[in-house]
Amino acid sequence: MLQAAVEHRRGDLDGRGNLTQAGLIDWIHYTLDVCIDQVEFMTKQLDINGMRDRIEAALAFEASAVKSGVRPEALIPLHYLFATQAELGRAEFKAMTGLGERIATETVSSLVRRGYLASDSAYGKLRFAVPRHALRFYFPALWPEAEQDEALVQAKSSTALRGAVARKNKP
Repeated sequence: MLQAAVEHRRGDLDGRGNLTQAGLIDWIHYTLDVCIDQVEFMTKQLDINGMRDRIEAALAFEASAVKSGVRPEALIPLHYLFATQAELGRAEFKAMTGLGERIATETVSSLVRRGYLASDSAYGKLRFAVPRHALRFYFPALWPEAEQDEALVQAKSSTALRGAVARKNKP
């Protein structure tokens, strides 16, 4: 297709120079069709409109299965950060959860520790983050093998840890 865009003119009415205008137009149409197709594909894969439900599923899993201190009440401020791509002060984030000060502080700490939130400092503003272990919830159609990848990383790290402990315990 690209080769056709740089061919010589196809008669006197094709372009204004040595190269074909019809071939260039065909190539531009083809390229734009591919771009539109890719945007539609990624829009379908990411399903931005369903992100609130997927964040909720990730938080529910954290609260019930992992028991990491992440609470479902963080849904509203997390979704807000995702939707706006803005940053929130810690006090604003805590207020949006509707939790008491102590529990909200523990929740924010858990969200940062688990990678759901990012911050430049211990007291800095919070922004939305995507931890590797949440990829299966956030983008299930885009990265279904994320859970397998996470299991491999954990298996390698636990194997390395067992090896280090075994070497340390050897006389």
